[in-house]
Amino acid sequence: KQTLSTAFSNSLYCVLRRYLTVMGGLPATPGASFEAPIPPSAVAHLHQDLDVRFQLCSSPMNTYFRSFCSPFADTDALFGSLGSMCGFVAASGALECHPPCTEEGIGRSAAQVEHMLSVATGPLTVVFVSPNWVDPPCAGLVMLTQSVHKRVEFSAPRSAHAYVSGVHYLASTAVANNARNVTPMFDTRVFVLQNDAGAEACALTHEVVGRLKRAFGAA
Repeated sequence: KQTLSTAFSNSLYCVLRRYLTVMGGLPATPGASFEAPIPPSAVAHLHQDLDVRFQLCSSPMNTYFRSFCSPFADTDALFGSLGSMCGFVAASGALECHPPCTEEGIGRSAAQVEHMLSVATGPLTVVFVSPNWVDPPCAGLVMLTQSVHKRVEFSAPRSAHAYVSGVHYLASTAVANNARNVTPMFDTRVFVLQNDAGAEACALTHEVVGRLKRAFGAA
């Protein structure tokens, strides 16, 4: 019979082994992960100003909040995951979405966010963060730019902010290589999307938007 500590250790191993396998195994470099969290200062502003409490694209190692969506519900649920965002629909609230940096990942995430905003029964706000891929244009970003739910859109130069390394939890990279922060390869595009009820419940004042832009170095 497994003890609680043994069961936890086994579950933790399964989570780490799953993500390391997806990344191609060790040694892992700071840019190896598809999931590099946004700057902590930006998360603080999202939580303080917009009451963001949930991430749509995260993992047990990189989440800022108790509950989140992640790709692997079978291994991640014990640590707070509600499963993939592709099957997740929020009725209300404030969420952050920073999808994997692939055109397919951005496109599927943008489509799911649009769906959630269209069917939400209460106030809903989504902050969507992505590489600013414009040449050639990324279909997912075009969708959000043209969205009726878009309230704010801006870009931030890559030199003005850093993401947290997607593998910062590995001692070999975070400590030995002092590589917790990673400069993005591209400029960053940020959207704030709201349904009508969300716009009424959470006003995007000049001060709120200004703080968000400064957190990414866009102002």
